[in-house]
Amino acid sequence: DSIIVQVDRQDASIEARRKEAGLCPQESVGLSDMQVFRRVKCDERRPHCRRCTSTGRKCDYDSSLSPQSVTSGTSVTESPVSNPRLSPCLDEQEGRALDFFRCVTLPQVAGTNHRDFWGKLILQGAHFDEATYHALLALSSVHENYVTGKDAGARLDTFALKQYNMAIRDHLDVLTVLSRSDEVERPFILPCSIIFICIELMQNHFKSAIFLLKNTFTALSMLQARDKEKSLDHIRTGSTDQELLLSRLQFQARALVGPKWGHTYRLRPIIAHAEIPSSFSSVGEAKDCFHTQTYIHGPSGKTKDSPEKPDWPSRYKTALDAYLSSHTSPLSLEDNHRLRLIEIHLLTIPLVPKLDGPNSSSNLVDEMHWDQYTSTFSKILDLVASTVYDLNTHLAPSFSLDFGIIGPLGILTSRCRDPSLRRKAIHLLRIYNRQEGMWHSSLTANVAERLVKIEEAGLVEVEHCRDIPLAARVSEVRLHHDLDQQQVMLCYSRQQSAVESLRIHVQEKIAYW
Repeated sequence: DSIIVQVDRQDASIEARRKEAGLCPQESVGLSDMQVFRRVKCDERRPHCRRCTSTGRKCDYDSSLSPQSVTSGTSVTESPVSNPRLSPCLDEQEGRALDFFRCVTLPQVAGTNHRDFWGKLILQGAHFDEATYHALLALSSVHENYVTGKDAGARLDTFALKQYNMAIRDHLDVLTVLSRSDEVERPFILPCSIIFICIELMQNHFKSAIFLLKNTFTALSMLQARDKEKSLDHIRTGSTDQELLLSRLQFQARALVGPKWGHTYRLRPIIAHAEIPSSFSSVGEAKDCFHTQTYIHGPSGKTKDSPEKPDWPSRYKTALDAYLSSHTSPLSLEDNHRLRLIEIHLLTIPLVPKLDGPNSSSNLVDEMHWDQYTSTFSKILDLVASTVYDLNTHLAPSFSLDFGIIGPLGILTSRCRDPSLRRKAIHLLRIYNRQEGMWHSSLTANVAERLVKIEEAGLVEVEHCRDIPLAARVSEVRLHHDLDQQQVMLCYSRQQSAVESLRIHVQEKIAYW
């Protein structure tokens, strides 16, 4: 019933496969002599189980058993399993990790916007797919070490490492079969890849995470090429969530590494909520429509045939206001949280094009024009403060793939010169103590403090944004992650001196924590 394979951790072929998957060598973990075990259980389905045949192995299950003793062929499209694998074969560590995932990891990583993906599809995958099951246990263990404040190098402990290795090998087995056959079941390939990316990000392995992300897009492109003849009307909620998450991660990766990311991977269109109604019927519909609109008009979803609709934020706000004016009963805490996040991003969206457009911040006059948005920055900060204090995230480090507030605060702190608002934003980033995908509140706060020091240096008294002259203001602010050197560089341009208008480009190392 169970196949156990002992593999020496020094085996070069294993390290080669880890390298193929884009993962860091295991020697860096300090457990180079550890033995790992791979258990691939037969699911005892007639005539041959999927777990054996999916890895190219002959199924040895006794097909002469009566049908009553054989597990019925359960479809992965059935109702999600709420307690996967709660059986006597769970050992104490596995049971504890599964409980921690459901109680802590799931709500934190999913946030308020991806509960179906993490709470249904991932748990369903843990029930049906070996790789997803082991990946979930590894993620839970790493996340527990993350929130308890362990150093990045100690987060992949013995149990997590064992589960991670088994997940990687089972995942690579499925990918190998997928490359040779169209028949292999693959509903959990992308969810498992997203879990791997989270595990690497929680260890600050950005190079591995970005490499895995690229490989995930490659696998996604292959799957979409095979499914192109199928109707897009049949996209499931989980599938849509996958593409929204991947789109957000791609945006962050491009911002971190710049041109080294390469070409933008285009994802398939999302049909649901593509049109903005005159009024929403619920906060959930408003949330789904907002994510779809940002996806459609973002780099991942935009194609050469995509219609330009720059007015979509105003049309969306009209529909949202219509819903709120007709909704008389009190909203839940979760719905209020969702609405605050949506409003934060709606206020931020009009500011983002000014970073890259023809009248971009590289034009000197634009840096003074940011002052007209001071009232907008103030509204954003009020909403962010409500969000941060409601979450109580300052009690412990937290990790999420949900869309959040670090991006908007990064824009605000680099463009708002009002001293009190800037310092309020830095304070919120400090107590937020959160990582949103590839962005961390601590790094954003460090960048903001450095910009304040640069722009206010030598000024006698700064009480208002107008007290910071054009000559003191920096522009073209961006971060560059040197993945090879494992350091973050702050890049910007500034006027050479108060009397010389020549702009110079500066690059300096910035502390991550």
